[in-house]
Amino acid sequence: NTSREVKMIGTTQFSNERLAEDVPIFQKMQVNFTPKHPLTHLVVANNNIVMAMANRSLIRIDLSSAPDNQEEIDLNKTIHGAKISNLFLDPTGRHLLISLKSNNVDGQAELLYLSKKSVRPKICGKIKGNLVSSVAFSEELSTESSTGPIVLGTTLGLIMETDLSSDDRMFSKDTELYHKQLFDIGKGQHVPITGLEYHSVPNTTKYYVIATTPHRMYQFQGSINNSSDRPLLQNIFNNYLNKAARFLEFPSNLKFSSLSMYYSQQGKRRLPSHFGWLTEPGLYTGQIDPWEGDGDSVTVECQLINLPDQNIPKNALVTEFHVMFLYADRVKGVCLLNEQVVFDDTYDTSHG
Repeated sequence: NTSREVKMIGTTQFSNERLAEDVPIFQKMQVNFTPKHPLTHLVVANNNIVMAMANRSLIRIDLSSAPDNQEEIDLNKTIHGAKISNLFLDPTGRHLLISLKSNNVDGQAELLYLSKKSVRPKICGKIKGNLVSSVAFSEELSTESSTGPIVLGTTLGLIMETDLSSDDRMFSKDTELYHKQLFDIGKGQHVPITGLEYHSVPNTTKYYVIATTPHRMYQFQGSINNSSDRPLLQNIFNNYLNKAARFLEFPSNLKFSSLSMYYSQQGKRRLPSHFGWLTEPGLYTGQIDPWEGDGDSVTVECQLINLPDQNIPKNALVTEFHVMFLYADRVKGVCLLNEQVVFDDTYDTSHG
């Protein structure tokens, strides 16, 4: 493919020029915030930062409109008898999901929904009993008052679809506009869904879903009959009721993995152009191309990149030409083209 070869040559040339320049590729930016309590979770999207603190409060910072203003939300009455398992923030920064794990062995997991315009989280009653471990949002379908169709993954390998509303509707107290289980990867076993993405293919009726567990990456594809049907993705998963879902497996002793996507502007939409899946053997990375895949896969030109050292990162984030590895005491940046470490920043844990 001549156009792809030209693109790769241009990319390599651009990267080499950047590496040759004596300027830092990555830089830290200070946020005017000194926490009064230990920080347990942090998510960032569209210049919005949300932090969960050890005193069961949330701190919200909008870097675009009020970077020096920290909004604190007390969750003690809402999450009594539970602890925060994870936070999920949609790409617009408007919709936050809070996954709760009970402190009691017999207690049930819960999911809370908090709109950017609200300070009162809403309980997602239909999802109670499921510990949500990953969320796939749709930037295209979300609104100010609704998440739009989102896909939830649980610690037992369940994949569900729902739509959460911040409006107080007259005839319903439910946060969920609807809720439906779509697929079961775990089959009753503890197989946590560690990453989820779903996207439509422009100018087609095709959708694809990528789901990861600690050991496997699954891909689901298919077409929908009507974009207004709910659940939106029911037809996609119906294709796999009588045939095995396609997956790639790596040996791993880890109980986690992490899935990251790099988005680029494609026409009027931001769509993922390549991905990174962090597992114990390394970072499995490649291009996202739903047009040139083999019918069962949207990932092409994939490779396994070695980790910078023997330590396993806690997370990984792919950028256009690099991957950032998060460790307990440092962040390392590695070039995807030549696997060179181009950024290594260690922080002093005595400063929090």
